[in-house]
Amino acid sequence: MNLLEFAKETVKAMESISSKNFASYFVKRKSEYFHAYSNGWVTSSSHGISFFENVIKFWDDPDSYYTPTEKNLNKIGTDDYEYNFIRILKHNQKC
Repeated sequence: MNLLEFAKETVKAMESISSKNFASYFVKRKSEYFHAYSNGWVTSSSHGISFFENVIKFWDDPDSYYTPTEKNLNKIGTDDYEYNFIRILKHNQKC
């Protein structure tokens, strides 16, 4: 299963899961994602519970998610958490 399929499966399950179990399911899936698909790169927490929806939304055009500003151009690497989301999508497209 690739990251896109994993995200779609997760979103589908989250749509029908009870509110009582939602948080634990989300954390479980986010942990599974991190170990299987993130390549150790940390992403911004700005995605919140929309993380898997954003994987689906930006899968076909990762660069449309974020454009580094002049200020951040020297940061591109593992410490630019917004850019890491793009890196993860591109890395997983090749897998």
